[in-house]
Amino acid sequence: MLKPARKPIQQTVILCLCTLLVSFPKHGGFILGFISIFLMPSLVKSLYLIFFKNIERRQRAIQTLLWAITCSVVIIHHLYLYKTTQSFAKSLSTAVTQYHEKTGFYPDSAESLGFNMQALKKYRLHYSYENETPFLFYPATWIAFDAYSFNFKTNKWEFQGS
Repeated sequence: MLKPARKPIQQTVILCLCTLLVSFPKHGGFILGFISIFLMPSLVKSLYLIFFKNIERRQRAIQTLLWAITCSVVIIHHLYLYKTTQSFAKSLSTAVTQYHEKTGFYPDSAESLGFNMQALKKYRLHYSYENETPFLFYPATWIAFDAYSFNFKTNKWEFQGS
């Protein structure tokens, strides 16, 4: 049988792992926002009990630390995804615009510029050239249904919200 003081910590570990499971994948970062709505009242209560009431100080401190680590891991992971995807997309848009400047027309595909199809799939980057119009976009890494598209007239990335 578990000691009563350890049960809340084990429950917190299980909840933290579940939070990681649903918010860690690409396009799942927004779920952390929903979870934080429920975490904030608990965080305020825990901080109050830790600093002012000295009730369950150790247990609440451990639980608060576990949640802080979980949230930090998710945020850092999604920042990494955002930056690496953005960097790869920028390199592709630069290659397409340079190709257009040199030749006067846009390439038919990203593969013709030397970009690996597997890398394009990994970052979910899509480039096409149809009806004399180039199209380049990638989905946002933290939330489903949002995307970034490249405007070839202004040579800038634009956010496309859902």
